[in-house]
Amino acid sequence: MPGHKIHDTVTIVTTAALAAPAWWVNYHMLGPVTGAAVTWGVIIGGLSNLYLTPDLDQAEGWGCYSFHRMRKLNPLLGAIWQGYWYKYGKMCKHRGLSHTPIVGTLGRVLYGLPWLLPLVLIAFLWWPFAAAWLVGLMWADLWHTIMDGLDKALGGRL
Repeated sequence: MPGHKIHDTVTIVTTAALAAPAWWVNYHMLGPVTGAAVTWGVIIGGLSNLYLTPDLDQAEGWGCYSFHRMRKLNPLLGAIWQGYWYKYGKMCKHRGLSHTPIVGTLGRVLYGLPWLLPLVLIAFLWWPFAAAWLVGLMWADLWHTIMDGLDKALGGRL
């Protein structure tokens, strides 16, 4: 499996690569205000993958850098975050269905709904942002899965 540095770099680079065309298309199709909101939704969604990674399906958490990153922000919050996702990791086989870009993403979003409550409230106020956030998260998940497959094809050399 590629290390967290590779996954993080690919997440940031591919999200940035998606941001420019997303802004151009959305600006011209939706107008400047909604276009900007949708573009920021895509960017924030893609970067959310740094915490809502497909690797949350690792119950023990040792291989999931999301837990370590959260503990660096706040040790108590990190412990709560890891404890919350423990059951999810027990329910899901690592690199199983939970690792797929659409089904896995939706599963993590539904499981993480209590943590994502602010996004749910925004969705009721401005659904284009929330939809774009979900697209950005799925985009990053797609690249996470591609990197895992590439690592496997190269015999674990990433």
